[in-house]
Amino acid sequence: GVRATEDPWLHPLLAEVRTATANVFASSNSTDRPPAVGVIINTSLNPKGRPITNEIVDIIRMFCTPEGVELDYVLFEEDWLIHRSTALARGACEGVEAGPVASERSHPDGTPTI
Repeated sequence: GVRATEDPWLHPLLAEVRTATANVFASSNSTDRPPAVGVIINTSLNPKGRPITNEIVDIIRMFCTPEGVELDYVLFEEDWLIHRSTALARGACEGVEAGPVASERSHPDGTPTI
């Protein structure tokens, strides 16, 4: 598990997720309720047919272009939570175009970026 002393940012987030899932199942009439768990799984940053996105330029590109339509928010460096519709409405994504992800680019000498 994640302890508050080890990760003071992530611990309360996971605790809130656990509380939210417990509340969802508490409102059901089922006697066969699963245990509440604090789990966050990120599967949004690997667009179909591409490797997992791990560079900020690729994350911004995905967030701002049509391939990011399923992303509602993006969180940068635990400080900047950005809502996609707000970013688009305020012009934050103007000029951002789809392109290859980092693993598909290469250095000027031709060696691939890994």
